[in-house]
Amino acid sequence: MVLGAPVMAASSGSVAPTFVDGLDAIGRTLTPGPATTDPSRNKVFRRTGIDVSHWQGRIDWPRVAASGIDFAIIKATEGTHVVDQWYERNRTRARKAGILVTAYHFARPGLKGTGTREARVIRDARKEARFFVANADLRRHDLIPALDLERSGRLRPTELRRWTLTFLRTVQGAIGARPMVYSTAAFWRTHLSDTAKIARAGFDVFWVAHWDTNRPSVPARQWFGQGWTFWQWTDCGRIRGIYNCVDRNNYVGSKALKSLKIRNRQVRRG
Repeated sequence: MVLGAPVMAASSGSVAPTFVDGLDAIGRTLTPGPATTDPSRNKVFRRTGIDVSHWQGRIDWPRVAASGIDFAIIKATEGTHVVDQWYERNRTRARKAGILVTAYHFARPGLKGTGTREARVIRDARKEARFFVANADLRRHDLIPALDLERSGRLRPTELRRWTLTFLRTVQGAIGARPMVYSTAAFWRTHLSDTAKIARAGFDVFWVAHWDTNRPSVPARQWFGQGWTFWQWTDCGRIRGIYNCVDRNNYVGSKALKSLKIRNRQVRRG
């Protein structure tokens, strides 16, 4: 992903961690090494994944799966009119390769149309959410989807918070599960005044982007005490089956990754 605000850098003089690809004891997944040094992360389930879009071009998903990747978060939509040209192919072939998948929406908040600012904020968020659900083709047993929040659309912090909650609740109403939120600490603190209200509203799965560090910075009071669940630790990882750089991610949770699957049998499209 191309972030809309600079990712917070590691402290001066720090050395970026080295991640070594190696099979774990049961031979099922690649294990990142070293693990985060954050003492609050006393979780037990660890999995590794990627997020992709049209920027990666053609992907050999069987080779990606064979390299130990457990999950893929795939760009589906952007704003209200853009569907990623590689989304359907990526989603279908990743599923066939046995990789857990989900979709993400690149948000383009704004004040389109007429009416009060509040009405326009809510209308725009609902429009983007419905466009995402209609095109993501989310299914039972996919992982919960993600809102990629990197642009403010010049909304005020309170307006952007309302936009975000409206989007998340609209998607939740369609799929019966709460989406996760992707952002950086820098963006969240600058454009949402470091609000914890979204995490307090029950959207407790935070996907943080923070590169070149072994301890990601988490906004909103450590996401209201939850910390990060997914961590995008580099924007230029290397995986067999993908020619270009690819974003790499860790999952660390108190429950198996499968606990974040959509449970509904039917996803409402409208």
